[in-house]
Amino acid sequence: MNSVIGAVAEAVRSSSGAVFIGFSGGLDSSVLLHAAASLGSIEALRALHVNHGLNVDADRWEAHCKRFCAELGVALEVRRVRVDGAGSLEAAARHARYGAFLDCLSDPENRLLLAHHRGDQAETILLRLLQGRGLYGMPEQRPLGLGRLLRPLLGLPRAALEGYARQASLTWVEDPGNADESLDRNFLRHRWLPEVRGRWRRVDDALIQAAAERERADRLLLRSSGLDPTSSVLPLEKLAGHDEADQLILLRLWLQHRGERVPSRRSLQNFLSQLSCAADRRPMLALSHGSLQRYGDGIHQVPVAPRLDPVYAIEAPGRLCLPHGELQIDVEDDGLQLVGRLSVRFREGGETLMHNGHHRSLKQLLQQAKLLPWLRGTLPLVFDEQGLAAVPGVAERDRLPGIEGPGFSVRWTPRGPFR
Repeated sequence: MNSVIGAVAEAVRSSSGAVFIGFSGGLDSSVLLHAAASLGSIEALRALHVNHGLNVDADRWEAHCKRFCAELGVALEVRRVRVDGAGSLEAAARHARYGAFLDCLSDPENRLLLAHHRGDQAETILLRLLQGRGLYGMPEQRPLGLGRLLRPLLGLPRAALEGYARQASLTWVEDPGNADESLDRNFLRHRWLPEVRGRWRRVDDALIQAAAERERADRLLLRSSGLDPTSSVLPLEKLAGHDEADQLILLRLWLQHRGERVPSRRSLQNFLSQLSCAADRRPMLALSHGSLQRYGDGIHQVPVAPRLDPVYAIEAPGRLCLPHGELQIDVEDDGLQLVGRLSVRFREGGETLMHNGHHRSLKQLLQQAKLLPWLRGTLPLVFDEQGLAAVPGVAERDRLPGIEGPGFSVRWTPRGPFR
């Protein structure tokens, strides 16, 4: 038990925000949650259960999770998600699950812990290799949303988790879907890997060691390229001096640092082959969340547009919290004049603003401000009874003659990938 508790304690040692435990109700996540709760030092510990609704017993599993958390005295958040039935069910379920994870990581101090172990890592390395996505495994931690995702048990064998569960007399649920060999991971886990492990007992070690060696070589390439993997833009010039094989590696490394699930080698090759097309075209590659696009002299990770209402009300002074940021209107001497009732809307086309003595089209203002195209439709616009009054961070309406009253400033603070 000590190895499990020690690994969890190390993972949350410097956490100052909320700590979420991904909790399916199965053995692995039950051990992780129990170990985290046993520390007694996590002020904001919460379990997160994602109900995919894919199994007739899904509600029974949810009820088990509620009882388990109640016994531990841990708050439980349940997220019911809709899984798109098109394409791979595994991929669709993962996409829905990570959407719920992203909602919880809306604060830079928040952490999400998942219960993947050493056996899961070996399976992942092999599965990705067979899928043509490269020789790499799951990172022990990476950015996700505004927070971080951590896998504190990744270095431990499943036998350590099974021993913990026995000693702590834990109960858990078994998902029969884990035995469905029509799913790729289950096929490897139940049919292929047991035979290989029977002949080569150290196959897990070999896979993990090979991935670690690949990771070391990748770090050397990254260092020599001068590419900043934390940047939101991958400059094309950083790829230009490398052959296709190294370009693929650099693009994959950049995506991994951006917290993105890496597409197949073929998909990345197809995208790279389009980068030399005409400047007025925008090559695109679909990702698990959003897309990859060339724009200007760089490659950008384009987020999924947030779900927004057509119109929001706001007061002056006042504040409006939106899914992708916060709009603040404050009193400011000689600031923007606002007349009557206010509303916040988004670009539809044809909007104009009286700015510097001329009627300027919103399209022209956004282009001159060099706002990225995919951000233009999500920028909140402030309207009053006289029409468009402010394009935050871009332009404000000229002063109106004969209008009395206080002036205002308008400030837009985007969050996450919309910064």
